[in-house]
Amino acid sequence: MAPAKRDVWSLEGVEIMKTVLLSLLLALLSSFAFGQNFHAARTGVHLSLPKAGWGLDFPAEDFLVEDAKLDPNGQYIGCRAGGNNIIMLCYFEHAPVEGDAAACRDYYMEKSKEAPMEVSGLRAYERGEMAVFEYLVTEYRGERVHQMNVHAYLARNGYCAEVHLSRSNYDPEAYDDLMKVLEEVHASNGIGPVIALQFDFAMMYYTSKNYDSAIVEYEKVLAREKELITYNKYF
Repeated sequence: MAPAKRDVWSLEGVEIMKTVLLSLLLALLSSFAFGQNFHAARTGVHLSLPKAGWGLDFPAEDFLVEDAKLDPNGQYIGCRAGGNNIIMLCYFEHAPVEGDAAACRDYYMEKSKEAPMEVSGLRAYERGEMAVFEYLVTEYRGERVHQMNVHAYLARNGYCAEVHLSRSNYDPEAYDDLMKVLEEVHASNGIGPVIALQFDFAMMYYTSKNYDSAIVEYEKVLAREKELITYNKYF
């Protein structure tokens, strides 16, 4: 007996069809200049992951994002920014432990003790929704340093966000500058209006051959582009 038609379709064939559809979507999006370094040369920070339902926002105009990367397996994204002699590293990831922001903080505070450095003034505290720990590095790998570090954490829905602020040649009078930066960091619902970030989600799925998820994310980008075009017609 001849096999039924549906038996002719192999998994490989299904993957080929998905790849064709993705190629069409990519053609429609070819005018975009977005890549894996999705926030390069932009001010402000917005980090999220596709299923998190919230994101980390830092809108300060005096910080220039120098680099940002999306991990191929979607576990975390991070960026580096510098402004006002402060270096900022931000991460958004699947939480390494269950619990709230304090649980994330305590996990990484314990991990930090493994680093080859001498510290003083280690303390942990809560600041609004954030859980924070800070310390002054006095020696690193045998070299004398004087660097203040502040790590702040937010956590929701099984995801954790970290903001790490550091300032070398630290003067205690500069402490308020670090706290002013933290005042501008907050959690926001959804992933925000950053189409470039949505595009990178799609690229992440595409390169890992998760074509179903890639199609969903590309279609979201197209929908947002259509919304912007419609909006611009009225203004």
